Amino acid sequence: MGSVDLNSVDLIGRLTKDPVLRQTSNNKSVVTFNIAVNKGNEQADFIPIVVWNKQAEYVAKYFHQGDKISVNKGRLSTRTYDAGDGSKRTVIEVIAANFNGVTLVSKKKNENISVQSNITNEKEEVRNNSFNNEFSTNEISDEAIFGGKYVSENNSEEDELFKMNTGTFGNFDW
Repeated sequence: MGSVDLNSVDLIGRLTKDPVLRQTSNNKSVVTFNIAVNKGNEQADFIPIVVWNKQAEYVAKYFHQGDKISVNKGRLSTRTYDAGDGSKRTVIEVIAANFNGVTLVSKKKNENISVQSNITNEKEEVRNNSFNNEFSTNEISDEAIFGGKYVSENNSEEDELFKMNTGTFGNFDW
């Protein structure tokens, strides 16, 4: 058995759009969104984030465009697919895989923070409710994804994200 390498991503940035909650065919909750991570000089990197299960429901309910959030101990994931034009494309995303993986740093300016007590109560409820963030393996057909066919060997429920996004990933139009 080989050693495990380090794959840990920590980010702080602002949501570019409201997260959209979706359900996989196995009734797993998933939410995708992008955050703008300020590089200074009025420039930013736009990073796609994927959140699963109860944490996805929490994020969809309480996080909104403009909110500053932190992603802690996420993991970088890559996927490859054949595009409609015959070229191969790679998508890079951050998977927030543990409960404390995504937290609200601050609401956007001038927004009422009265939801803070609800956030705290629901976060505690979700934390106390045990859930499994491991992704089970599913057989995926060669269904067209982004006008192409999925070619990654890592088939799992998180791949359903691509089935649910026809022509878009997260909040980016590709």
